[in-house]
Amino acid sequence: MNAKNFNTDIIAGLGALGLALVFWFAREPWTPLSARWPNAILVFIFASAAFLLVRAFIRPERGPIFDEGSKLRMLIAAALLILWASLIEHLGFMVTSVLVFYGFWWYVTRAAKKVEGDTSPISLFAYLRAAVVTVLLVGSFHFIFTKYLYVPLPRGILM
Repeated sequence: MNAKNFNTDIIAGLGALGLALVFWFAREPWTPLSARWPNAILVFIFASAAFLLVRAFIRPERGPIFDEGSKLRMLIAAALLILWASLIEHLGFMVTSVLVFYGFWWYVTRAAKKVEGDTSPISLFAYLRAAVVTVLLVGSFHFIFTKYLYVPLPRGILM
C-alpha cells in the first residue's frame, strides 16, 4: 500500500493554532492570578504552532500520516479523550479523570500484551496498583491546580 506524503508540520501547526484559538475564545473571566496558568499554556501553544508553521515553509519535510501503529487503537484513544472532555463538566474533574485514565491503562495494557503475544491475564495486583497510581496522579493534579495555581476545575458528583 502506497501512502500519501504530507507536510506534517503544516498539519500540526494549523491544528495547534486551531486548538489555541478555540481555547482563547472559550476563556472565562478569571482573576489575573488564576488566569496566569491557562494564559501561559495558550502562549506556549501559539508559539509552538508558529514555530511549526515557520519550519514547514523553511525546511519542509513530507511524510505519511498514521503510517505506523493500529488505526483502531488511535481511534479508541481519541474516543476516550473526547469522552473525558464530554463528561468532565457533568461528573467533575476527579471522577471523570480517574475513570477515563484507568480505562486508558486497561486498554493500553491489553493492547501491549496482545502485541507481545502474552496471553496471560492481567493480575489483580496490576489492577490495584494501576487504580492507586491513577487516583494519586489525578489527586495530585487536582491539588496542584486548585491550591497552588488557583485554576478552578469542574466540580462533580463527589466534590
